[in-house]
Formats: sequence, C-alpha cells, structure tokens
Amino acid sequence: MTLTFHSPQGLHELLYAWGVLQRHARPERCVTYLVRHTGLALRDLEHLRLVRNRCAHPEDGWPAQTEMDRALSTAHRARRRLGLHE
Repeated sequence: MTLTFHSPQGLHELLYAWGVLQRHARPERCVTYLVRHTGLALRDLEHLRLVRNRCAHPEDGWPAQTEMDRALSTAHRARRRLGLHE
C-alpha cells in the first residue's frame, strides 16, 4: 500500500465520524450494530473500522488516499442512514 500524506481535515473528519457512529451503537460492537441498522455491507464497515484504526495509530504508516476516501464515503452513508446528519 502506498503511503501518502492526508490533510488534517480528512483525518479529523474520519475520526470524528467514527466516534459519532460508535457512540450511537453502544453498548453493542459498533460494526455489528451498524450492519444491522444501516443495511451497509459488513466488508465496507469493517474496512471503515480498519482505516480509522490505522489513522488513529499510524505507527505502520497511513492508509492510501483511495482507502481513506472509501472509508469516508462509508461513514457518510452510515450517518445518513442513521439520521446522524453532519
């Protein structure tokens, strides 16, 4: 995977969106809850979780911009489907 620089806005947006989704899902495991309540695919929500974790803990490098864009798109769709508008 190619390492790229991501703007703080993109990082902040992803971390913030995941936090909103995670707070909404408690006390269940976030991905399990989101699959059940958004109708989004498990693979997309797991991808979002993994990219978020790589952004929060970048010791092994940042995800590629395409991975970041996909994760942000999934986060936006999940928030819309839960009525958690930005």
